Amino acid sequence: MTWQRARSKDQIEQRKQSLLEAASELMDELGFENVSLRSISKKVGITTAGTYRYFESKEAIYLELLTVDLAEWVNSLERQLAQYADSGDIESVAAIMAKSVKERPRMAVLLSILTGILEKNLTLKTLAGFKRQFLELWLRLGNTIHVIFPTLTMDHVRSFLYQVVITMNGLWPLAHPAEIVRELHKQPEFALLELDFEIELKKYIGVILRGLVLPK
Repeated sequence: MTWQRARSKDQIEQRKQSLLEAASELMDELGFENVSLRSISKKVGITTAGTYRYFESKEAIYLELLTVDLAEWVNSLERQLAQYADSGDIESVAAIMAKSVKERPRMAVLLSILTGILEKNLTLKTLAGFKRQFLELWLRLGNTIHVIFPTLTMDHVRSFLYQVVITMNGLWPLAHPAEIVRELHKQPEFALLELDFEIELKKYIGVILRGLVLPK
């Protein structure tokens, strides 16, 4: 098949979607660090130069995937947490949030490398576009938390969200180490180093919320 440049708006969007799907599949197969822009292009059947017509870098592709994941995550949390309005139910909020992250491994991985890796090799326009979408989602999630815990100030909510993201980013690689590390953890001597991501994240979200919500 001879590759032809996409020209219509629909063709451009279809080509971008193909690149995003290829990047996601390669990440599942090889891990983010082993995926290159060339391998993504090859999987779609276009040249690397052709890929630059749609994305400026590998990082830009994965930043768009992260945006999609974050939007789906916030939409899901808004639906699931709506029933807890004004309830102050720390345990339910912690359980739902932890489970929702575990169900989105791609989001967890990309969020953990956001500042150190993804926010590089980007134009200012691309980065600003991502930050605007991120901020919109951040505010929506913050409002959802505030409705459940109305005694929290918005500054407290902001602090909560930052602490949750920091905790997620720290726990994810610890709970998903290299295969050789997982093998080592099976030995009784090192069993205490084994982490269950969902259980630990639920615990820490609860700790953070109790620290903010309960009277001093």
